[in-house]
Amino acid sequence: MRVDNLRKRVFEKAEKTFTLRNAGDYQIRFEFEIRKRSSQKLFSITPETGILDSEGEIQITLAFDSEAEVNLKNNKDIRCSIFEPKTDEFYESFDLTTTVRSLFSSFRLQPLRGVNFSAVKIGQTVTRMIELRNDGEFDFVFRIVDVKADDSRIAAENKDAQEKGDEAIAELRSARESEQKLWLSNLLNPDDVLNDDPLKTGPFTVEPANGVVHPGSTARITLNFDAEGNQLYRTPLRFDISGRAANNAAGRSFEVVGESCIGC
Repeated sequence: MRVDNLRKRVFEKAEKTFTLRNAGDYQIRFEFEIRKRSSQKLFSITPETGILDSEGEIQITLAFDSEAEVNLKNNKDIRCSIFEPKTDEFYESFDLTTTVRSLFSSFRLQPLRGVNFSAVKIGQTVTRMIELRNDGEFDFVFRIVDVKADDSRIAAENKDAQEKGDEAIAELRSARESEQKLWLSNLLNPDDVLNDDPLKTGPFTVEPANGVVHPGSTARITLNFDAEGNQLYRTPLRFDISGRAANNAAGRSFEVVGESCIGC
């Protein structure tokens, strides 16, 4: 028996249902076993055991859930054994063969670490382009964050919760954990993130500041530097990518630098 073509995002649960039928003349007891510990962390079966009368049938649900990338092909770690229900005499067994993949978002950011406008004469506007390509198999959501402004927001939320007491602190922690899980799983609702507002921080403007990138597509992001004030500007940004692997640091540290000057 086979269960094929389960292709999911990491943290995305999947279920396949199939029918187990007793085509024999006598009552049987069935029992599913997931033999390897590594597969036990990925799969569950409901029900695991039961009794079927002659010509009886039952719906079996195989559930898959992973917290890392998985690529299993023709995996035979799940076995169903058939017994005589009263004596427990073994009749036969068969493998439930599975082919399943779970994937993180895969992307390329160019440039990778930041943009340096160098010196720009006051009153001029210089434009640079940032490209974010989806090399994976699923859509992902991105948003570009002003790190300093975000740190200030977090500090203000923390202060407000502390002033209100333990219940407010717990609610804030829970809300942040829920949001983090949605970003990790790539299962968030894009409508909760997307808007048409550019990101403006100091003399820099980023547009679009968020969006959805489809597999094989590239988001082209415009970064403008409006030179003013005769000074050097450094602004740290962060690219949030839904469904990224925890060890993928691309875009988490992205610095934009520009210097405005007179007569340069």
